[in-house]
Amino acid sequence: MKKKQIFSLLMLCSYTTIIISTDITTDQTHKDTAIIAATAGAAAPKRKKANFKELAFIQTIDGKYGLFDGHSVHESLKIISEIHAIQYGKLDKKTQKRSGLYQLGDQQVALHDIAVIQDKLTKEGVAKDDARQIACTTALDRIKDDFNAKIKALRNGKEESEMSKNIKHKLIVFWLKDQEIKISLLMNSDLPDEKKRLYDASASEFFVFLEELKHFFGDMIDSCTEAHKQYKELVQKARTK
Repeated sequence: MKKKQIFSLLMLCSYTTIIISTDITTDQTHKDTAIIAATAGAAAPKRKKANFKELAFIQTIDGKYGLFDGHSVHESLKIISEIHAIQYGKLDKKTQKRSGLYQLGDQQVALHDIAVIQDKLTKEGVAKDDARQIACTTALDRIKDDFNAKIKALRNGKEESEMSKNIKHKLIVFWLKDQEIKISLLMNSDLPDEKKRLYDASASEFFVFLEELKHFFGDMIDSCTEAHKQYKELVQKARTK
């Protein structure tokens, strides 16, 4: 195994507990997320984990190379970590505080901050051509650009096969139904105008999209026991190198 791969896996060992604990973050985070979700027209998020094992075909992809194996879990955990940092900021391990990755005026902000500010401006009736609204929209576009760039980098620029897209669509349909989510940007993930829909979304709508995507991946990891087992073996091997 190359040193770069070993380092990456060891990094996962150190922050996996932080990633998995996103379901049980502080009460304030839950309250903030609920407020943003309600603003976006979605129901307040529940953390009812979906069990993909209820799908008959999950056994045909769990632990299978190129479908959902240990490396897929590795990639999914990295995506979850990146999403959480976009939403709430990067965690300082010493202070255990998060700082935003994006600039809004003279402040470092996270997506959550922009969603709250944008919602406040909208409720106050501030026009979209107002400098404050434009600043929020500009910062939001940078966040969306960053998200797309990070996802592309994690995929190493690889295009999804039609089979993978079909499987992903079935998994998303199942997950949304299980979570009782009727309207979601996730459902549009394979449509030709996907990028436009995401860039048209408000900060709160984009926040909810990322929240759903984060939990979707988390539930996939928990449901695919064989892939999870392979991932643990990869981590163990990295630790013994």
